Order: sequence, then structure tokens, then C-alpha cells
Amino acid sequence: MWARQLSKLKYKEVQLLKRIVNWKYRNSSTNNSFEVISELCHKVSPSSHVPSHIERPPYADSGVVPVPPQSIEIKTDEQIAAMRTACRTARKVLNIARDNVKVGVTTEDIDQVVHQAAISFGAYPSPLNYKGFPKSVCTSVNNVAAHGIPDSRPLQDGDIISVDVSVYIGGMHGDLCETYVVGSVDKQGQRLVQSCQHSLDAAIKVCSPGKRFSLIGNTIEFMAKMDGFTVCPNLAGHGVGSVFSWPSRNFTYSEL
Repeated sequence: MWARQLSKLKYKEVQLLKRIVNWKYRNSSTNNSFEVISELCHKVSPSSHVPSHIERPPYADSGVVPVPPQSIEIKTDEQIAAMRTACRTARKVLNIARDNVKVGVTTEDIDQVVHQAAISFGAYPSPLNYKGFPKSVCTSVNNVAAHGIPDSRPLQDGDIISVDVSVYIGGMHGDLCETYVVGSVDKQGQRLVQSCQHSLDAAIKVCSPGKRFSLIGNTIEFMAKMDGFTVCPNLAGHGVGSVFSWPSRNFTYSEL
């Protein structure tokens, strides 16, 4: 059965599958200095309430995301101005979240901080009920690569955590993420966080009109390899604007 399915894959699809399998094999070691996060180990509380005066994205009540246009959104001057407002608001919220990343604080606590901060700025926390997502922020701890759901687990000394904040205001989404160290993190963990920042900074520098999307992934993977790391081949970036996640996928690795 597997052989039949594999025979139908295109060359690039096979190569991507090999990347994913190899990446998971290389990163499956249990000899870690941090706690490996497993599913369903901690309690997830009910979703937070959003006041009625807050502008809502289309999926807010139903959890059903409308099918986005297949073409990339070329923004008007007015939309760009609204994007700046949304992104600056998200930055303010993320700064507040960052100040609460401490040993003993739960990711549920961080979710509450983010939720209240977004509301205080007049924004809707974009992750909330997006395809049924139950929380207002994504918190990814240690081995969780992305889209972690906040729960009752307290942060521990030596953890690393990615806090992904997104808000909807003025008809636009602002979306950004940073990774933080909790307490005393080992040298490998510190190097990993620094390498991610180096890769991001380098990728931003290559973004300009007329450049190929693939240059972003090429740059990210090159920088990661320079630092002795690999990228997660089954994760990708995405467009943002009036739609939370545009269908255009910005891969974080070199094109095959």
C-alpha cells in the first residue's frame, strides 16, 4: 500500500517527505536537558470571552474560516496603514507577554495576559476560534515547534518558549512571534534561540519588490546550517493581511 502511494508522488514531494523523515529521526533523541512536552498532559481551560464592541474576524463565532482568494493580496496605501497599526498593536501585546515569561508562570497565565492586553488595545486575538483553536495565543515550549495550546503546565528553569501573538484590528491582522529562554538555559538552547534570530534577521534583509519567495527559505536554511542546525521541513510561513493566513506558503528551507 505504501509503495503504491509513494509511486504516485512527484519528485519534489518525495524529496520533501525524505526531509521530514530525516529531520524527525535526527531530532528523536531522548538525551535532552529539557522536559519533552507530550500531548494531553496538562489541563486546558475554556476559551476567554471577547466583549461585543471588539471588531471580529469572519471566523470568530463559528470557527469556520472562509476560503481565501487564491491570488496574493496586493495592499492599497490604506491597507498598508491599517497593517502597520495591527502589527504595532501585536508588538505591544507581545512585549507585555514577554515580561510575563518567568519560572512558575503557566502558559495559561500568558494566554490570559495576551487576551486582556489585546482587548485593552481594542483588538481581537486572532488565534481565538481560528479553525476551533481554543486560546488567544500560541505558546510552544521546548520540542513543540509551533502552534502550542496554552495549558496548566508551569514554565520550568531551562525551558525555551515561542510566544506567537496575532491580533485583528481595523480589518487587518498583525502576526509576530518571538522565542524566549526561561531561567538558566543550557548553551545548546541559547545557541538555538540565537540562530533562529540570525536566520530571521537575514531573511528580512532579502525581502524587497521583485525578489522570489524562495529566497526567504534559501536564506533561512543557509543561516541555520551555518550555525549547525536544521529547519523543520513540514512548517512554513504564510501571508497576512485582511486574511489571517493567506494560502501562499513561504517555506523555511531551500527549494528542492
